[in-house]
Amino acid sequence: MQAAIGVTFIALNGVYWGMALFPRKHCWGLDQVFEVVEGDIIPRERFTQCLWSVIKITQETKWLKDSGALPQSAGWDEWLQEAEANKVRDPEWDAVGRMVYHINPKQQSV
Repeated sequence: MQAAIGVTFIALNGVYWGMALFPRKHCWGLDQVFEVVEGDIIPRERFTQCLWSVIKITQETKWLKDSGALPQSAGWDEWLQEAEANKVRDPEWDAVGRMVYHINPKQQSV
C-alpha cells in the first residue's frame, strides 16, 4: 500500500512538472474566464483598515463571519455591526478608532 501511494505521488509530481513545460496557451486561461480590472492600490497599515476598505468596496460584511477573518470576540462583533451600519452612510468612518474603542473601552475613559 505504501509503495502504491509513493508511486502515485511520484507519477503525479512528474505530470505537474511536465505540464510546466507546455506553452502557456495550452494551460488554463483564467484571463478568458475572469475579467481582471486594474484598480488603485490602497496602502493600508492596519488589518482593520484593510477590512474597512474591502467592506466599503464590496458593500458586504457576511464574508467576514463566514471566512473566520475576524477574531471571535464581543468587541469585534460590535465593530462589525457598526461597520455594517456605516458602509453606506459614512464612508469616512473611523474604523480603526472604533475598533480600538470596542476592543478596549476602558482606554477611552482615560
